[in-house]
This record gives sequence, structure tokens and C-alpha cells, in this order.
Amino acid sequence: AKDKRKGGLNDYLGELERDESRKLERWFYTDYLRKREVQRAKRASRVSRGESEAAVEREEAAMDE
Repeated sequence: AKDKRKGGLNDYLGELERDESRKLERWFYTDYLRKREVQRAKRASRVSRGESEAAVEREEAAMDE
């Protein structure tokens, strides 16, 4: 999990999210792209409920260890 969030694959998935012309690649990585979207939504929800950005980042870093 850690490698996908912070490594080269994370950068690659970010490129795929922005590039609509790479439909086959987007289809192949659909599961990972959906997980990224869910994670962003959870993070936004937690921050909007008043949790600090730093607290959310610390918790996510602890999950990576």
C-alpha cells in the first residue's frame, strides 16, 4: 500500500487521472484509481469536520509503517 501512495506508481496514476486520452490504461488501473478517489474524499471529509491537515497526515504516515 505504501508503495502505491508514495512511489512511482502514485505519480503514474496521477498522470492517468489527468489524461482522458489514455482510456485503456485508465481501464486497466480502474481499481487503483477508484481507491485514490475514495482516499481523497475521506481526507476532505475529515478535514472539513475539523481535523487538522497535519493530524490526518500523521495518521496516514503511521498506517504506512
